Amino acid sequence: MIDATISGKSIQEVNRRLDRFQAAMEDTTQPNRQASIAMYGWLIRNYDREGALIGGWAPLHPKTVAEKKELGKERMLVRSGALRQSYVPFYTKENAGVGSELIYSKPHQEGNPARNLPARPMLPSREVVLDIGIRVYGDYVRRQVKVANA
Repeated sequence: MIDATISGKSIQEVNRRLDRFQAAMEDTTQPNRQASIAMYGWLIRNYDREGALIGGWAPLHPKTVAEKKELGKERMLVRSGALRQSYVPFYTKENAGVGSELIYSKPHQEGNPARNLPARPMLPSREVVLDIGIRVYGDYVRRQVKVANA
């Protein structure tokens, strides 16, 4: 019979490594920072591609197209650049995200039927956010396991 056991100094070493891993996992600021930056990158790619990452945005109203042409602007949701620039990543130990405080970001994101404004989502969907979180936290856990085992 062949077996493996953990006892004595081996148990102490396992506990030491588990303590290091637990300490690293208590402060999730670093992976939340990475997740917020990944969400921001997704948002900028989606914005620059006029919603291509979510299937494309609804076309502009012909009146809006004419107004933008007079201003020498062609891209959707770009007049001054303020909306795109208003999106910033944020994170704490408890959460991560990306958002805008501009008053007109929400109507563009969600749409406003009363003003005949279709939704043109810029933010990643819940599914995309979860995928980013799983990837970032998976990488973080793998790194912390290596650190704990060093």
